[in-house]
Amino acid sequence: MCKNTPTMMPDCIYQIFNRGINSEALFKHPDNYSFFLEKLTFYLSPVAELYAYCLMKEHFHLCLKTLSEDAIRANLQLDQLPHNKVEHSCSWHISNQFASIFKSYAQSINKAFRRTGGLFQEPFRRMQLPPDADLRWLIAYVHLNPKLHGFLPHFPAYSYSSYSDLLAAGPTKLNRDMVLSTFGSRKEFATFHRQKIPIDILQSMSMD
Repeated sequence: MCKNTPTMMPDCIYQIFNRGINSEALFKHPDNYSFFLEKLTFYLSPVAELYAYCLMKEHFHLCLKTLSEDAIRANLQLDQLPHNKVEHSCSWHISNQFASIFKSYAQSINKAFRRTGGLFQEPFRRMQLPPDADLRWLIAYVHLNPKLHGFLPHFPAYSYSSYSDLLAAGPTKLNRDMVLSTFGSRKEFATFHRQKIPIDILQSMSMD
């Protein structure tokens, strides 16, 4: 269902995965989860829209759609950059935004916890969802991670995923309207998540 891709292209849906080096905890304090989401939103919004996320202690999963090339060029003001940077492809700029997320977050963690060196594995993993695949399974897979890892049997109770946010009505950094329209309604969104993911889909999405 998902396929590995060496580069990230504009206007495509991806699952993004990364973990700490040597399985080191990425989130060492409860406040780190919200801080990471702030970094994610700041650096990601010029190049992609976020559909779903799940932040586990030692790794995370995202479901997102990259923006069109025109939108990325406009948001990053690429036409105003020095000539040598303008020559980079949109794929390069998308990956560079992720590099900025990881670098900025790692620097803050290093300062707060008196550590040095990298925090995230490199390169981060990305898998593209083919145009004919069912986006609902990818979103459900992301949210079900606490249960799939045996971390928490009742996944809706997990505090660090977007499941509850997508069911809520308040402000959000997610493209909630797009996600809910994909399922049909909030009720159908919740119902779909109670299904068991077929083994072939589960295997195709596993990035751990």
